[in-house]
Amino acid sequence: MTTLETAKTENAGPRKKRVRSPATRKSKQTGRNARASIVDCGWGRLIFGQTFDDPSRIASALQDETQGRRDIAFYVSEPHLVLAQAPQALFLDPS
Repeated sequence: MTTLETAKTENAGPRKKRVRSPATRKSKQTGRNARASIVDCGWGRLIFGQTFDDPSRIASALQDETQGRRDIAFYVSEPHLVLAQAPQALFLDPS
């Protein structure tokens, strides 16, 4: 049975159940087992937002950007909370 079929059978009403992909779900890892995934690409770092358990940790990682490099965070589920940590130092690309 597919995810869509499961959603249809669980909710018989006219509204469809929202199914989120694994990439956009919040990380269920907390505490000591949480792994903040950061990949160094040579030109900068890719910061996987869904692997962080706290928005302040994402903001801190972004502020560790070195001169001449560019760090990018993506799959951030609540970007407004990350920006609130350092509104003068961080930029949110609206695209």
